[in-house]
This record gives sequence, structure tokens and C-alpha cells, in this order.
Amino acid sequence: MEVTEFRFFQLAYRDWHGRKASDQQIEQYFAAYMFAERIPSWVRSFARKILQLHADGRLDPKTFGIWQRLPSARMRFFAKAYMAALIVIFIAITLSVYSLPEEVMAVFRQCYFPPCY
Repeated sequence: MEVTEFRFFQLAYRDWHGRKASDQQIEQYFAAYMFAERIPSWVRSFARKILQLHADGRLDPKTFGIWQRLPSARMRFFAKAYMAALIVIFIAITLSVYSLPEEVMAVFRQCYFPPCY
């Protein structure tokens, strides 16, 4: 379902009790899970339910109020710009290495690591 464990506890609580719990209520159960490995029965029940829905091919996160957020146009632009910058830097480094004088390139042709001392 691609949610955090804490969010999973919140979803399980709402599924079992029929109402949303506050973060403080969930926190006491979550702390017991994190530090003492105690998992409430309603969380186990919800996990079984999710696994069964997945096995049957009927798991739809939207049913549980989980909406997949797509990156904004601004974020997509910056991701593309970042990748373009990385490609340009890689090409620049590659070209600069091949344009070095022969004396400098001779240093790179020697072996400095075992087993060829």
C-alpha cells in the first residue's frame, strides 16, 4: 500500500473501530510495537485483510483513502534539469580526460593496486 507503519496503524484503527484515532492514541500502540514488538490484534487483522485483498487482486488503496500523489510540473521540470546537468557534467569530464596530454595519461595507465605493484 506504500504507506508508513504509523499510517498503517491509523488505517487499521479506523477499519477496526469505525472511527479515526488521534495521533496520540495511535502513538501508544505504535510505541509498544516499536519498542516491545507488541502488535494489537486489530493491526494483525487489518494486515491479513490487506494481504487477502492483494492475493485476490482486489486491493485498491483508494478504498482506504490512500491517494497516490503525482509529482508537480515544477518537480518534473527540476528532475529533468538535474538529469540534464548530470549528463553534461559526465560528458565534460569524459572529454577532458581524453584531451589530457600524453604525459598525464601515462600516470593513469600504471597499476597502483594489488596484485600489480
